[in-house]
Amino acid sequence: MKTKYGELERQNKKYEGEIEVLSSAHLDAMGESAEKDKQIEQLQTEVAASFALLQAEKEKASQEREENNSVRNALEARIVELEREISRLSGEISAQEEEKRRREEMEREKRKIRAEMAKKAMEKELREVDGLLSGQEGVLEVVGGDRNKLWRQLQMLMADIHKTGEAIAKDDEEMQTWQLRKLEQTARERTDFSSSLASFEKSLKSINGEVDKLHYLRESLQNWKEELEGRKAALTQEIEEAEKTNDPSLQHKKEEMEMVEESLATRFPADASQTWKTLLVLFEQGKTLLEEGKVSASRMVTVDALKSVEELELDIQRTSDELKEQLEEVEYSMIEIDDILSELKGVHGSRNFFNSTTQEFKAAQDELGDPDSEKRGILGQKIQHLRDEIQKNDAFKKDAETKIKEEKSGLALLMEKITSLQEVSQKRGELIRQLDMVAESAREEDLVEKTHDMEDCIDNLRTLVSRELEVAEKLDEKRRENQSQSRYVAQQGDTVDAMVSDMIAKIFASNEAIVPSNFQRLEEGVYQFGTRKIHASILAGSLVVRVGGGYMKFIDFVKKYGKFESIKIIKAQASSQTPATMIKSGSGWKVLENK
Repeated sequence: MKTKYGELERQNKKYEGEIEVLSSAHLDAMGESAEKDKQIEQLQTEVAASFALLQAEKEKASQEREENNSVRNALEARIVELEREISRLSGEISAQEEEKRRREEMEREKRKIRAEMAKKAMEKELREVDGLLSGQEGVLEVVGGDRNKLWRQLQMLMADIHKTGEAIAKDDEEMQTWQLRKLEQTARERTDFSSSLASFEKSLKSINGEVDKLHYLRESLQNWKEELEGRKAALTQEIEEAEKTNDPSLQHKKEEMEMVEESLATRFPADASQTWKTLLVLFEQGKTLLEEGKVSASRMVTVDALKSVEELELDIQRTSDELKEQLEEVEYSMIEIDDILSELKGVHGSRNFFNSTTQEFKAAQDELGDPDSEKRGILGQKIQHLRDEIQKNDAFKKDAETKIKEEKSGLALLMEKITSLQEVSQKRGELIRQLDMVAESAREEDLVEKTHDMEDCIDNLRTLVSRELEVAEKLDEKRRENQSQSRYVAQQGDTVDAMVSDMIAKIFASNEAIVPSNFQRLEEGVYQFGTRKIHASILAGSLVVRVGGGYMKFIDFVKKYGKFESIKIIKAQASSQTPATMIKSGSGWKVLENK
């Protein structure tokens, strides 16, 4: 009985020990379950944050598309507005030219009417003078000693009028020469500006080709981004499933998720879209400047300068019309002076006739000896007739003296007109100089401003395009180096390193992936792979890399992370150089070098 009781007591103690072990195991399991629940909550929080980040990225991309559409619409509206402005200005110029032609026709009609009226008045005066001189057979001294003085004054006036006429003709010739020189200069400047535009257009075409390359590169990067986002979504789902099933590869999936997020953050930063948008805006500005340059090549001057030139041309036209009118009046005065000279010659002839008649009378009187003869009576009649003629000639003398006084006053007016003509000629020369200055200033300002804007825009475009293509070119260069790079030399006696060397040789031969340029052995099983250190080993006859809590084949690891690590190295090298920042400058953009 005692023996059986002892056995029962030993079994009871044994059972109590097992119960304690089970209780402690139960408590440990409960602690691990709480910790796993906490990890699951943390993973769910991270997944929610990732989804929120993806949603924000999608919204940002949609906003950028809307902004690009608004910019394109604004540019199209601006082009339409410029076309309307050009049409309006063309209509105004045509209307001004039509108005100018109409005024010229009216002025020609006015001058024609005035010339006809002056001709009629001159004919009337000539008829009156002919009436006064008709029937005269002789005349006494009419002008006396003043005749020669008046004749000299008339000759001097004629010489001054001819000089003034020659000066006006010379001014007209200079005006025509200036206009011809201006046309030739404008033609040369248009040719030079057209050649500059052709050069700029050629540069823009080359830049357009580089922009097409950037478009292709951007599409490739966008596809890569979508691939990474798809991988991120798949990893999120796998992480959720692993958390439910307590999969031991959960840690490996989390590390892979971190690498994908890091890739998205570093390769697609927030300012990348802004840089790309700035590049497109600059390119559109370059094309807009090119079109404006073509319009300016046809017009050559701004609208304000064109109005100033038109006003000056109208002033010159009015001054030229005044000069022509005054020249016509001078010509009419010259005709009047010629008529006066002709009258004076007629008076001189009458005087000679009277002298000859007086001499005949004296000779006949000497021959007559008898005062009661018949001839004496005839001579008495002739003397009476001559006395009547003398009275008539005295009246004509008074009229001639009055007319000479009037002509003297007319001479004074002509001298004033000559002085006025000289002042007008000086004024026209001053207007020509002002026109030269306005045209030259407008032409230089317009050409210099547009040429500088186009050169700055093209330089900025080239700078941005070259810097954006730098990463892609280096990446392609690295891919080409894979085909020509020498064989990786393994460390003697290191089995893992020998297998790494064989695997890298296969990768170089197949060109399936990119190995970072800084790949090297640090120590046994440890290698520098881009910006990270990796641990390689042989598992079940395969070369694997430690990733998180699991393993990945070496070749799969290189295919997945080799390109990404190579880009990170290139980015790091580029950031060590002087980066560029775009800033707004006037009507364009410029590159600001950060020191």
